[in-house]
Amino acid sequence: MKRIYLLFMAVALAACSAEPVENEGVTALDANLETKSDNKATMQDVGESFDVPDLICAGEEATFTFNFSDKPGNTNLKVQLFGDDPETEEVEEWYNIFNEQFGGGGPENFNYTFEEAGEYLVRYQIGGGGFTELSVAVVNCGCEESFTYVDNGDMTYTFTYAPEEDMTAAELVFTFAQGTEVSGLETWYNNGKAQTWHLEENLTACQIYTWTVELKANCPGNTIENNVWTDFKVNDVSKKANPEDKFIQPCN
Repeated sequence: MKRIYLLFMAVALAACSAEPVENEGVTALDANLETKSDNKATMQDVGESFDVPDLICAGEEATFTFNFSDKPGNTNLKVQLFGDDPETEEVEEWYNIFNEQFGGGGPENFNYTFEEAGEYLVRYQIGGGGFTELSVAVVNCGCEESFTYVDNGDMTYTFTYAPEEDMTAAELVFTFAQGTEVSGLETWYNNGKAQTWHLEENLTACQIYTWTVELKANCPGNTIENNVWTDFKVNDVSKKANPEDKFIQPCN
């Protein structure tokens, strides 16, 4: 179980003067998630922490643990999730998924079930301090292979793939329509053929792999519209739900 420790500040007296040191921003999310909170860093007690399970399965109850010292009175423990609050109408915001007070010291457990696999932004609070944010990855345990593709409406397209078993040196291939301009696959290679992009990757069962690609259609002459995407293959096997699926762009 990995442990997320709270930030704390210490002030020490010294005989000589010291110059102020500027804090450097820290980005902790591999998917480059932007923080959704305007809270400033606040002082917290050393030893307070929030334990997150190493593996969180979609549709299965996961147990999180608050650790905190014994204090007079009650300690308020709160967890919030960023997203579409089921009690509101299509509004993305921070909303409570746990909010309780406890007397004495920790640990105290909190159970929650994420119904779908994905990356979630969570923040927690122990006592009267500020919130601490973290990213929580939820996977399909014992999942079936899946491949989805979405038109984002701004000439970008998001492709998501999850294998049902571990794969060593899997050969991934995107094929785009002839003449399509492609950007967003910086770690892939195309061997000089702009329409075919390759990546050799070790894949983990049930882990979600996501690629967002910007595509610009080739529009020669008086072409009204054109396709931009042709296929996605893993080890030479197409993963398209329907062989006829395409992404069509109008030619301006």
